[in-house]
Amino acid sequence: MKVTILSLGTRGDVQAFLALSTALQAVGYDVTFGADTEFEAMIVNRNIRYAPLRLNIKDYLNSDEGRAAMAGMKGEEQADTFDTMVRPMLDNCWEAAQGAQGIIYDTMLFPAYHIADKLGIPSIMASVMPNMSPTREFSLIGAPNIGFGKLGNRLSYLLYRLSWFQGYSKMQRWCRDSLNMALPSRFIHYGYRNGKPVPTLYCYSQLLMPSPKDWHDAVLASGYWFLEGEKDWQPPVALEKFVTAGPAPISIGFGSMVGMDPDRLTDIVLSAVEKTGERAVLGTSWGGLVEKKASDSVFFLTNVQHDWLFPRMKAVIHHGGAGTTAAGLKFGKPTVICPFVTDQFFWGDLIYQRGFGPKPIPQKKLTVDKLALAIDTAITDTTMQRRVVELSKGLRCEDGIGKAVAFINKHFSNT
Repeated sequence: MKVTILSLGTRGDVQAFLALSTALQAVGYDVTFGADTEFEAMIVNRNIRYAPLRLNIKDYLNSDEGRAAMAGMKGEEQADTFDTMVRPMLDNCWEAAQGAQGIIYDTMLFPAYHIADKLGIPSIMASVMPNMSPTREFSLIGAPNIGFGKLGNRLSYLLYRLSWFQGYSKMQRWCRDSLNMALPSRFIHYGYRNGKPVPTLYCYSQLLMPSPKDWHDAVLASGYWFLEGEKDWQPPVALEKFVTAGPAPISIGFGSMVGMDPDRLTDIVLSAVEKTGERAVLGTSWGGLVEKKASDSVFFLTNVQHDWLFPRMKAVIHHGGAGTTAAGLKFGKPTVICPFVTDQFFWGDLIYQRGFGPKPIPQKKLTVDKLALAIDTAITDTTMQRRVVELSKGLRCEDGIGKAVAFINKHFSNT
């Protein structure tokens, strides 16, 4: 069966979908994987057919507009972004789906719903966060807290659905011009096709958060989709020497996130590390931190495989992206989350509530003292350390990818 998989996101999201793509191809699916051009080499190196989605997300996040988006974007600017970035990328999705007999798309790419409709093929939504399935147990990820307890939680999903109306005219125009079809209704519900729920697959472990009891049967939190590290990858010699030269360091990095002032953020991090007296590996990645002069107890790097680094760390401090959060938990490391946007706040709160890390510190409120205290808590709280080690044992025994593949087999064979 020819399947197109579409992922909109940064490295952690794409790695999870790539792990799923690899597993599907191993059991006989003919997979085409559409993702941002930044990740072409990573996908091709796994022998997966690549289709470009020309969003240029790295350049965008490093632009003035992208940095502003991390701090909140005005509606007018969002409209401009749809015309200049989103619409061409949706055309790429349409091109990637040609010849497919089924489509699996990131929930953030919900317009792919219309592509499946136009082609008359089955579809499955998927995400690294539980963001498209209404529940009374927690509010929509990224939505403001409207109060009213469980009722308010459920209402947050309805309000999100109502917000789709704002972009209806643009979506209608794209469907007409690119797909040669009309939107069936202004009140379309992207969670249903032909009167039935769209099968929805979430890449996180129920050991971390059990599935809400009010989700329907077509929703599954399968467990994490871990991408195996490249077998021939070797760490830089200087990094290996640093890590083994003394007590286990802590890892600090903010992945693909880029704030308004990376230079200031780096100063805060370096000062907090100095205050704790810990050794630290700092990842600059896409520019959230910048390399600068520091003491011998600090090592800067651009990118590294989590599978190699995290087992050697005392604790991990990061932005709270789903993929980085999963990796830290997999290796049993207390986790300090300093969220920038959306689901990062969700994971940060969940990690704290479950006792796997200290209270999250939003980037806007990050200070030297707050970060130093959080690091001290993570490396000295023995109860926290025991809890996260126990969780890691369960995560290592889970077959998240196997459950996801079985779910896909079931729903594609029933159509």
